[in-house]
Amino acid sequence: MRSWCLLCIGILTAIGLAAPIEPLLLEKMSTVSSDDYLPVMIALEQQFDAEQVIKTVKVKDERWRITVSGLKELAQQSQQPLLVELEKLASAGKAKNIVPLWIVNAVYCELVPDAILIVAQMPGVWFVQWDLIPTENALGLAQVARADVTSGVDSREWHVRKVKADSVWYVYGYTGQGVVIGNIDTGCDYTHPDLSGHMWTDPNYPYHGWDFENNDNDPMDANGHGTHTCGINAGDGTAGDTTGIAPRAQIMSCRTKTSLSSPLPDTIAENTVFQAMQFCVAPPLSPENHAQLLSMSLGWQHSWNPRRALWRQAVTNVAAAGLPYFIAAGNEGSSSPPDNVRTPGDVPGPWKHPAEMAGGLGGAISIGATDSLDNYAYFTSWGPVSWSSVPPYNDYAYPPGLLKPDFSAPGVDVVSCRLGGGYISMSGTSMATPCAAGIAALMLEKNPNLLPEEVDSIMQYSVVPRGTPPKNNTYGTGRIDALRCIENTPLPFGVRFYRSIVDDSSGGNNDRIINPGETINLPVWVKNQCNYATSGVVGILRTADSSHITILDSVKNFGTIPAGDTAFSGIPGFGFTVAPACSNGYALNFELVIRDAADSVWVSTLKLRVGTPVLNGDSVYAYDGGNGKLDPGEECDIAVQLVNSGLGNAYDVQVVFISADSRLAVLDSTAVYGLIPADSWLMNETDHFRVRASATIPREFVIPCSLRISQTGYPDRTVYFGLQVGRLTAIDPIPDGPREPALYYAYDDIDNEYSERPIFSWVELRNLGTRLTLSDDQTVQLNLPPRFGPIKFYGQRYTQISICSNGWVAPGSATQTTWTNTALPNTDMPPMFCLKWDDLYPPTGNGVWYYHDSLNHRLIVEWDSVHYYSPRDSWDKMEIIFYDTTLAAADGNTEVVYQYLTANRNSSMTVGEQDPSRTIAIQVVFDNNYHRAAGPIVPGRAIKFTTDAPLVGLAENQTQ
Repeated sequence: MRSWCLLCIGILTAIGLAAPIEPLLLEKMSTVSSDDYLPVMIALEQQFDAEQVIKTVKVKDERWRITVSGLKELAQQSQQPLLVELEKLASAGKAKNIVPLWIVNAVYCELVPDAILIVAQMPGVWFVQWDLIPTENALGLAQVARADVTSGVDSREWHVRKVKADSVWYVYGYTGQGVVIGNIDTGCDYTHPDLSGHMWTDPNYPYHGWDFENNDNDPMDANGHGTHTCGINAGDGTAGDTTGIAPRAQIMSCRTKTSLSSPLPDTIAENTVFQAMQFCVAPPLSPENHAQLLSMSLGWQHSWNPRRALWRQAVTNVAAAGLPYFIAAGNEGSSSPPDNVRTPGDVPGPWKHPAEMAGGLGGAISIGATDSLDNYAYFTSWGPVSWSSVPPYNDYAYPPGLLKPDFSAPGVDVVSCRLGGGYISMSGTSMATPCAAGIAALMLEKNPNLLPEEVDSIMQYSVVPRGTPPKNNTYGTGRIDALRCIENTPLPFGVRFYRSIVDDSSGGNNDRIINPGETINLPVWVKNQCNYATSGVVGILRTADSSHITILDSVKNFGTIPAGDTAFSGIPGFGFTVAPACSNGYALNFELVIRDAADSVWVSTLKLRVGTPVLNGDSVYAYDGGNGKLDPGEECDIAVQLVNSGLGNAYDVQVVFISADSRLAVLDSTAVYGLIPADSWLMNETDHFRVRASATIPREFVIPCSLRISQTGYPDRTVYFGLQVGRLTAIDPIPDGPREPALYYAYDDIDNEYSERPIFSWVELRNLGTRLTLSDDQTVQLNLPPRFGPIKFYGQRYTQISICSNGWVAPGSATQTTWTNTALPNTDMPPMFCLKWDDLYPPTGNGVWYYHDSLNHRLIVEWDSVHYYSPRDSWDKMEIIFYDTTLAAADGNTEVVYQYLTANRNSSMTVGEQDPSRTIAIQVVFDNNYHRAAGPIVPGRAIKFTTDAPLVGLAENQTQ
């Protein structure tokens, strides 16, 4: 069922499904313990009507603003109840890593099974999906041999010449200059000589993009695939071999979470791709400095059960924002339709070819692969595809289905940039896709105003025809030709709206924002994009929205405008009034009809938006003289960040802070904020609230609070938010759990404010201690020296330890040799200390040593430059230190310290400990998923496990 409601330019879709938990996730939930976290995507029923935007909004810049603001506003409003519930679950240890998305209305997080059941039943939830989709070859790369090309050959590669991109450079001079290509892949080697000179630049993103796998600002390539596709986009031949179609385009690199190494199956975390998409559309810190198009060489086979409806929504949202989106069709040429083309390459395009059957629009320009003889590659995926069983779309029934791919490009034995320098040959629709995207960059240099549907239509008609005309399911319309694309791309033409100024100085509050009820003067500039001068130019402003807009001055003379020049309407410009009933973001739709003396007529769409303030509480800062957080037992001043997500300024803001929990006493509840401009935030830094948090509040418990907000010109309103007490960060110890209160804590060497913080001090055992004879996947038992005494762990005494070759030690006698690391706790494993649980191979390297340092009351076990089973050339050096009973914690439990001299391979490891019941644990990290209170495992890291509770200050005597 589909229902509609108004948002921004109005229109959201609401979808209801009977089974909100997808079958693959239900199956996974049945195989894990109740405390295991599963990565999930929670999609909401309300979704932005991107297809309506594509059909109705034809001004590119305005389309971007309408879509991005509409998507963000929808996400903020509709996700709030879900996010509050997730924060509560996080406080209970049942949720973590919560990431709200807006490119599609969904939230990524990690939940335990019973938490999944809770959120699946919440109103407004469309479905819950397992985020980590197992795949065999998630990238659009054919399983054929790669061939290194050791040096440049000072030539233009065959694919460049085949599509005549070099002819475009030399005949027309278009090279992609000024066009930013968003490349979503495994990252990019931005130091490669052919790419380093024209990576996307932004002061907020010094490494030219973002790494969504590790959530940092360095998208250096993970395996070489992304560098290769970037080289096809824009490699400029500096190192000798010209591989790029648009050699002066800029590359915005977005690295997604991929795993391509044995023994794990290849995987791509869908949430990282969604995050990459929204980064390309509007980078968080610099939204106006976005990409002009997207190139993505990855996808999901239908047999992997991707949630196709969510992908169609997300990809269509990108097109609604005005960005053409080129996506690999896939490499399953031996499979059968309608499930051959990968998702999201199976999404309909933003333009409908006349040969296609009736159905909805989308955003995917799907690319197939051809060889040097223009034959389609044996591996290239082919259509048709069907959406008839995918609600809410239910279109393109098979047969005949939707024709895919849209067109093809060179993708066999394509030479491009190699990670680390030089060149390499690869095959796949992965290579064809950036070739097509590079051609689009040439087109957008010629005409930056082209919309995705215009790019799509021009390119589908600008091909060397192949297969059955006019469009077929192997080649699409044919093999793309860059020269034809440029020749078919029109220059921007006509006298068009250029820019305007909102002047509300006489009819409003003079903030240059259109507020409800104001009278607006609108000075306007127009630009003559004709190749000749126009004379007698007159502009007429009109609207069909008479219920919200009253035009007061509709005609302006612009006179004679030379070719390429602009003209100004003068002051005060056009005039209109806005109805008081207009809400924030309401779109005021105008047409500017421009006529010249020769009776030529051009119509520009002009969309303005009404702005009102939309205030919500966000983060809290505690003036506690310490860590800036409100902790249990503290009384201090706090400041609450108010975020104005609206398009209007908030004036004379005053707030009353209210706690709904008696354990949080509010001692000073009022604060004056004053002015909070549109799209900004403000904290009450000079007029604080004051609160007292009871010592009985558990750490990370979310207290329900509210803010009663008053401001000039608008009614009072109350907004609700949660104040988290005792929030954990990387400079706090990790408590064991799930339970309250904790017994053991893990402190690392960056927990500077805590007295139990360890100090890294390496103890070398080689040639000092005893080397154990450990083979692959072997565990040996070691009796503790009598002078050392027993280990007391969670109150249980042990006189023996078991040392496993795979980086863990168990108190007592254990025989497990498991090399595949898992999350903690794990009931199939013994109580254990996981120094670095991974598939280690002690026969290669300097082995595993132990030593009883009686003088310093400690027993040490060292993995001395032990290599990994795979890749065998990678190794690490680390040790675990047990302190005897004379240096035990205050309650007599043993203190243990981990130390890491190297950290060469961290992608598939477990670090932490679990108790004798195997239901309580501290998990520092599991497969690069760090606890929020953990510092990363790096050389020189020390981690101390102790039952001494957190105290702020310096230790009198530190064991480490």
